[in-house]
Amino acid sequence: MKLSQLKIDPEFQSKIPPLQFEEEQQLEQNIITEGRLLNPIITWNGYILDGHTQFPLVKDIVGYLKMCHSILPIKR
Repeated sequence: MKLSQLKIDPEFQSKIPPLQFEEEQQLEQNIITEGRLLNPIITWNGYILDGHTQFPLVKDIVGYLKMCHSILPIKR
């Protein structure tokens, strides 16, 4: 599945507190330094279950890094 096809369910997103500015900056730097996500974005039926904090960062830098392989869909 492509990043552009992923959807965010507000109910799932509301369960995860937003990152502080410094935490978001550190996460972005870690992704760039490693060249990949350390934890995959977990999806189900096209909705993000886990990885809400990483998703906007990945969308911003996906042209620089190819991280689509770090999306892990859950299949039944």
